[in-house]
Amino acid sequence: MIARVKRMKRNRNKDEVKQALTKLRLVAQKKGAENTIPPLVEAAKAKATMEEMLGAIREAWGYSYDPFGMRRAPF
Repeated sequence: MIARVKRMKRNRNKDEVKQALTKLRLVAQKKGAENTIPPLVEAAKAKATMEEMLGAIREAWGYSYDPFGMRRAPF
C-alpha cells in the first residue's frame, strides 16, 4: 500500500494538486460561509491524499499542518 501511494504521488500532476489544496484552504478559512465539499472533491480528483486535504483545512483554521509534528505541508 505504501508503494502504491508513493507511486501515485510521484505520477500525479503536482500543480493541479497544489491548486486544488490552495482552493480548499481558502474556502476552509471562511469557516462555514462556503461548502467545503466541492473543493474536497476537486482535491481528491487531483489525487491529493486525505492527509494533505485535512492538513490544508487545519492550516486554514490556524492549526499546524500535522498535529504530531512529523510532517510538513507539501506545498
